[in-house]
Amino acid sequence: MSAVALVAVPTVAHADTGPAVEWANSVSEDLGTLQVGAHADAGIASLRAYIVSYATGQDVAVVDDLALYSGTANEGVWRTPQPLKLPEYRGYRIDVEATDAAGGHADRRQVGDLAYVVHTELTLTVPTTKVTYARRSVRASGVLTGRWPDTREVKPLVGEKIELSNVWGGWQADIPAAPDGSYAVTVPIDSNAFADGIANVEATFLAHDQYTRGGTVSLQITADPARTKLTAQANPRRVDRGTAVVLSGQLLWRSPDQGWQPLPNAPVRAYYCVTGDYCPTDVGAATTDAAGRFELPDTPRTTGHYEIGYGSHDVFVANAVGSADMVVYQPVEFSDFTVARDTAGVVTASGHVRFGSADQSTVPVDIQFRARGTTEWKTVATVPNAQWDGTGGHFFSANVTGRPVGAWRAFYAGVANQLRPIHSAVVTR
Repeated sequence: MSAVALVAVPTVAHADTGPAVEWANSVSEDLGTLQVGAHADAGIASLRAYIVSYATGQDVAVVDDLALYSGTANEGVWRTPQPLKLPEYRGYRIDVEATDAAGGHADRRQVGDLAYVVHTELTLTVPTTKVTYARRSVRASGVLTGRWPDTREVKPLVGEKIELSNVWGGWQADIPAAPDGSYAVTVPIDSNAFADGIANVEATFLAHDQYTRGGTVSLQITADPARTKLTAQANPRRVDRGTAVVLSGQLLWRSPDQGWQPLPNAPVRAYYCVTGDYCPTDVGAATTDAAGRFELPDTPRTTGHYEIGYGSHDVFVANAVGSADMVVYQPVEFSDFTVARDTAGVVTASGHVRFGSADQSTVPVDIQFRARGTTEWKTVATVPNAQWDGTGGHFFSANVTGRPVGAWRAFYAGVANQLRPIHSAVVTR
């Protein structure tokens, strides 16, 4: 048995990474509070921040009371426990020195900015975010307040103005804030204020000095359009293939004052649909007359329906869609029908059914007989499914016994809304 020698692997020693300051800035909701992000393998022992004037390059304050706010001494965020008291409201540069628990030191350097200004809050509300055909404006209101960085006091910004606009509509007004910071104004929202079905109301406080921070608040406005309806019909509604029809209808809109009214000079476009949502044929476009009516000629090829649409160019008037059912019968005929009687009295009735379009999967044919001196036709035999025989039609044949001399014909019941019922020529045997 062999022995295996175990050799110890030496541990490689790594030197601790010294302190590093990653960033420094104002707390966004509390601009007078300084926060610093730093890390050190040995742990941060102390931080000193210098608040530096951009104008002079001189220190205006030295901060030594940064306390751990989140994280750990190895990697965390430190904040001043109380807001800074600086000589002016403006922006300042931040330099930071860091010392770790192992005595490592990071020299001061520019690591961020202090926004020592009044943090403003501007609100914007409207009673409703919808406008209508009759009401094309909103009453916008709000309050402008500021939070002072040194005291955290929140109070109105007296004497300031708020810029209100309807953005794409081109309307703009400067509204002075009341002593309590409130403002209110009626903002027009007409068609030109909309883009892709959305209008906007914006309130902006423009900071005109280093004392305050500006901001914009925006609200989206939509239109609740006046209702429309489009009625349509095809005349005639049931035709044989190749027959022209006239598609007609009327477009109405609901006026706020007068109720349902014709919508004149409006473009409508029609498509022909062979299934519920497959509309491959562009029938054409028309413009409504003074009574909101329109007409379009067409020669439909298959059973289906017309889909007519009105796409409104006015955001305050809704789109409309109408439809009209159409039945188009495809060509079908008995191309021949013969009746033969043999010496035993057995009658053989046969012939062909021919279709002008796609063949049918099942073609039942009835053989009908009418005795002499009567008017009533009786079905005396049925061929469940006439078969294609390569001659251009579906062949059928049936034998009938026990019938005297009389009139014979073939009958095909058709397919609802596709093929009309038909009779063959009458043969006497």
